[in-house]
Amino acid sequence: MKSKYVRITCLMMAVLFHTGCATSRCGYDGDCFDVKINGVDVIPLSSEKITEPYQKVPDPGVASDARDAKWQVREPIERKIDVQFAVNSEIGKAWIGNNTEMSIIVIPLDKQVIKGDYALSRADNVRIEGKAPVTVSKVLKNNELPPGNYLFKVRIRGSNNWDRKTIFVMVK
Repeated sequence: MKSKYVRITCLMMAVLFHTGCATSRCGYDGDCFDVKINGVDVIPLSSEKITEPYQKVPDPGVASDARDAKWQVREPIERKIDVQFAVNSEIGKAWIGNNTEMSIIVIPLDKQVIKGDYALSRADNVRIEGKAPVTVSKVLKNNELPPGNYLFKVRIRGSNNWDRKTIFVMVK
């Protein structure tokens, strides 16, 4: 009975406000935007068995991220990395809003050493005593990764909200 109520509420919101119901497809699980990595579409994870070995590693952060992975690039990609995104529907546009920005965290699963340079940046979306803090990030050198398996945590932030995908990626 409760699910019917939610659907009716969403339908009424859509009719009254001429928008989609954000709860029907958006909600921090990656359904509001599409990603291509090296021109290859990111698709729903075909089997949880793909990330199962990484869910049991001693590092609790990696294990947790592996459990969050619900997306994959089906075929291995080249070492040079290019990530593109697009908000995928009117519901997604209403959920995320304008001025979208993408951030990516790359997590090596096979003990690869990622070469990169450290860079300072300002976190404009956070305030400490009214000021944006400075953060340190490791930036990929030449946008290249060594061969192996990875998780890409892609987060899209807009003027209204945000969404994320944790993606299993194989680099050849």
